[in-house]
Amino acid sequence: MAGWIAEFQDALVVEFESVNDLGAPGALDRHKTARRKQWDMFQTIGGDGSLEDILTAEKNLLAFELTHYANSKAMSGSLTEALSDLTITQTLVETILDPSAYRAIDASHLRGKNRLNGLPRDEARQFFRSHGTRLLNLDKGRLDKLDKQIIDARRANMRTAEKSYIALQKTALGIEPQPLEQSRGRGVGRQI
Repeated sequence: MAGWIAEFQDALVVEFESVNDLGAPGALDRHKTARRKQWDMFQTIGGDGSLEDILTAEKNLLAFELTHYANSKAMSGSLTEALSDLTITQTLVETILDPSAYRAIDASHLRGKNRLNGLPRDEARQFFRSHGTRLLNLDKGRLDKLDKQIIDARRANMRTAEKSYIALQKTALGIEPQPLEQSRGRGVGRQI
C-alpha cells in the first residue's frame, strides 16, 4: 500500500475544499467522492491488518480534523488528547518489538487493575478503548449514512489494531498467542 498516505491526504483536502465551496458546480459530487475514498481506504487499511498503517491513518485524520474542523474548545481538547494518546501508542508499538524493553512496562503494571486478561493494560490498550468510545459517541450524532460508515470502519480498525497489539504483547512477554477464530465480520476475529 505504498503511497496511500498521500492519496488519503488528498481525499481529506478535497473533502475540506468542497465543504467550503458547496455552492460551486460539482462540489457536492467531489465531496461525496472524497468521503467514499476515505471509507474505502479505511476498509482497505483495516483489511490489511497493519497496526502501523491503522494508527497512521487515524493520526492523519485526527490531525486534519484538529487543523481544519475543530471549532470549539471541547472538540479541540478531545482531538488533541486523542492525538497525544495515539502518539504514545505508536511509541509503545515500537517498544513492544523489543521484548526486554517491554518487560519493564509489564513490571510497572503488576496491580490487578492495571492488567487485563493477564496482560498490561498499558497506555496503548487504554487508547484503543477510549478512542473506540470516542468514535461510538461520534456515531450517535446526526450524520449521513456515509459518515456513519466511515466511523464504523474506523471503529473496526481500532478493534483490529487492539487485537494486533495484544498479539504483540503476548509475543513480547513469551506467551503463546491463541489463533484467531474465523470471524464473520471484516478484519475482526475472536480470541479462543
